[in-house]
Amino acid sequence: MPTLEYWIQLENRAWDASPHNIDRITGLNIKDTTGKDPVDVTITSPGTGVSKMRKMYNPLRDSDGNVKDALILRRYKSPTKPDQTDAWTVPDDRKVNPWDLNELDPTDNGTMGTIPGPVIECNVGDLVIVNFRNHSIFRSVETCASTFPPSAKSRLKSRRGYTACIRTALSSSDIKMAHIRFRRRIRHNQFRRPKPPRGQRCRDSQGH
Repeated sequence: MPTLEYWIQLENRAWDASPHNIDRITGLNIKDTTGKDPVDVTITSPGTGVSKMRKMYNPLRDSDGNVKDALILRRYKSPTKPDQTDAWTVPDDRKVNPWDLNELDPTDNGTMGTIPGPVIECNVGDLVIVNFRNHSIFRSVETCASTFPPSAKSRLKSRRGYTACIRTALSSSDIKMAHIRFRRRIRHNQFRRPKPPRGQRCRDSQGH
């Protein structure tokens, strides 16, 4: 059985929704649409420590108009050292649509990740291992690896700064895709493992 391993980290930083300064619906520039001037924002890559100043024309903002962070699922390369001390240090950024000339550089020289996040590609019969780390502002998130149709699922909780491992074996012939999603708990002090669906069970960080 082929084994595919992914390393994905949840991060937060400012995000420009219109990096080319164009409202694609009206064709106007962003200031003519929103009435707001571009802002210079510093974004930092937690894995490499690289910091860059970016001019953002349409950054995400809160209800008061202040620039706020987006949550980004970022892919990293698998560690090469036996003790895995080099985990989460080398981003493995890839464009969402490589053919799209308008898409910006997703590496540390550009947006430092993509929205949406990385695509998990696999075939029927593969064992998919997703190493997930919460490196965001939220203390707790719930991760879920599932297939469509929903014939296999694995849910796990991850506290900030800790790594969780999800293992899902894809064995149904009608599986078309797999995806990961996350959900923030409303109450940060709730670290209860969610109740698994009937006939299934949650896995711990070792996949048991």
